[in-house]
Amino acid sequence: MALQNNPFYLLKVSCNAGRREIVSAADEMSFALDSETSSKAQNELINLNKRLSSEINWFIDADEDTIESIRACIDSEEPISTDGLSALSKLNATLYNFSLSNEDDSYEMGYSILDIDEQFSSLDTEGITSIINQNRDKAKLGTVQVQDVHTELGKKREEIRQLITEKLSSLDQDSYVELVTMLAEKCIADDDYNDGVILSDVIDQYEVRMQSALEESTDEIEKHIERIKSLANDEAVSSNIDSLIHRVEKWDVLAQPLQLKSQASGMPHEISEHLGSELRNLALYLHNEKGLTKEALTLVNAMKSVFAELGVLSDLFETDSGALNDLLKGQKEAEEIVTELKSLQNESESIKSIPSLTKINSFVERVKKLDRRIKAVDLDSEIKTTVRENLCYMARGTAIELHNTKHQTSYALTIAKALVDEFGDMPALRVKLTEDVTTLNQQLLLSGLNRTTPTYSSSRSSSSSNNKGCLIGFLVVIGIIVLISIISSIGGSSSKSSSSSSRPSSSYSQSNSGSSSNSSSSTTSSYTVTLNKSSGTGGTSSVTVRNGSAMPTATAPTRSGYTFKGYYSSSNGGGTQYYDANMKSVHNWDKSSGGTLYAYWVKKAEEKFTSSASSGDAVYADIVSIFPEIGIYTQGNSYYSYFVCRCKTSSGSTVWVYMTCTEYKNNFDSSASTSIFNQYAEEVTYSSSKRIHGTATRAESIMSGLSSDTGTMVIDFSSLG
Repeated sequence: MALQNNPFYLLKVSCNAGRREIVSAADEMSFALDSETSSKAQNELINLNKRLSSEINWFIDADEDTIESIRACIDSEEPISTDGLSALSKLNATLYNFSLSNEDDSYEMGYSILDIDEQFSSLDTEGITSIINQNRDKAKLGTVQVQDVHTELGKKREEIRQLITEKLSSLDQDSYVELVTMLAEKCIADDDYNDGVILSDVIDQYEVRMQSALEESTDEIEKHIERIKSLANDEAVSSNIDSLIHRVEKWDVLAQPLQLKSQASGMPHEISEHLGSELRNLALYLHNEKGLTKEALTLVNAMKSVFAELGVLSDLFETDSGALNDLLKGQKEAEEIVTELKSLQNESESIKSIPSLTKINSFVERVKKLDRRIKAVDLDSEIKTTVRENLCYMARGTAIELHNTKHQTSYALTIAKALVDEFGDMPALRVKLTEDVTTLNQQLLLSGLNRTTPTYSSSRSSSSSNNKGCLIGFLVVIGIIVLISIISSIGGSSSKSSSSSSRPSSSYSQSNSGSSSNSSSSTTSSYTVTLNKSSGTGGTSSVTVRNGSAMPTATAPTRSGYTFKGYYSSSNGGGTQYYDANMKSVHNWDKSSGGTLYAYWVKKAEEKFTSSASSGDAVYADIVSIFPEIGIYTQGNSYYSYFVCRCKTSSGSTVWVYMTCTEYKNNFDSSASTSIFNQYAEEVTYSSSKRIHGTATRAESIMSGLSSDTGTMVIDFSSLG
């Protein structure tokens, strides 16, 4: 009900007016109003059920002087001052002012909506009922029940929804999306903000209004995904990934308010969940089917921020990113190993052609270095053994050729001795290599007595020496193929998988090139455990565990304003603790499968603000003065949206406090101007200190270059008192 149509306004009677006074006022006002309007107003105040609506939408607890001032504002269509008004009266004044405003600044409109939401949420139904009944007792009218007032407030909520919808309908789509996103972010970002039904209604209306645009954008992305899968050219796939990411980011602008609401309510946003799953499946396809691991990683990394508000999906993309990074790292390392092995083969051929001691020594050192590199990589033990054996056979083949064909037994012995030292940790090789050294030593002794040098043969078979050489060459080729086939296995985390209980499990597989590789028996008892950071960032995303063993080394996440207390089997510190606050294992993995552990956070206690505060810390400051020294506005707008205020503390130091202009006017100086053309403000001083509360924030995160005026840290204002 608009104030100008309220019967209390039309008949100019008080909220405690009885039937006789109302009838008399209606008769008197019939000369100024048409008889129908006057009669309707009279009936609405005499009828007790209809009267309640008029009471709820008027200033039931204001004194007569305030009422007169309000009437004058309504008469002249001027904004009503909210100073000194209680909750319901203040809400009615704010709604009236909002209906009058011709504000085209979406941010100012947004902050008005936040005020309306906060005021409506603070209404005390029992208190309102008590005031109404006090007035009715004076008027000798029947009283109302709390439930009646509750029902009428529900009708008022619907009227507010209609008013806001009408106001927002004038905004273009970009401004509308920006405004609703700001409202959603304000609610989610502030842990202390108790977002109410008005904001919920705004976002619900947003979902209705933007449903068609969101579905159209989603459909275009899904078609783009299918188009990428149909491309045969890898370069075309790569270029289309960039355009897909751009398209998804534009989609995210539309979906962001709904994702934030989903985050706050704990209810899934089905469109986002579905599209996120499709994009993740594309990343799996790019790696597993196309071998385009870099492109898969590019897509996954971009999606981490797009779906940051969707807990499970965000964690999956985070895990995928870690797995793909490890795979790429492994591929690079394996490729380097393969390159070095091929180079060693070429050097072997050079040695066989023209041997020299310098070449032999260089060759031996390179073989040792490569073997130590292979031993250092995180690789299945059986595969690692196979690769090392083939490296050894290649070097041993060089020694065989030098002795059998070139009669350079001393050179062959140098290689054989080095191979015993390097590969002697492998029992199967140690016996053969030791026999080689013994045989070659014997041949050197005999060479002084008999110029006829016996042929040095391989102990791997009873074939002739020529066949042995061919066999060794074959084995070297197989060694290279094995290395290529396990490229994705090298690096330690290539077997990580990412899955969700709400969708089919899928994982990034090793990229094999036609050769199979054996898995060691120990692999079957190792599992992947996902570390759910519970809104934290950084740190390890998953670990590989073994049943009955301590938790492996990992790093802790961080979260602004919170202290990390370890990882538990259930959220919020429930279940069994496996890691302590220092990421030390406190409980062996006791499951015969993988699973998820959850970070436990404790909110930091509020502390006195200092320049050394960390971003996100809850802080306070006791101030004796405040002045809005710096104004921040969006280019093209005529009003400031934010103030950065210089404050003097009770100890004489200076702190800087960041807040919205609305917050400054509501808490410190209602007369301060927000116009960038008509700047007006006075320093507000207090005889005794006032305590402000907020969050420590980096100045540069608010506005580039701000720290040069304020220092590194400022207070993001939350409340006064």
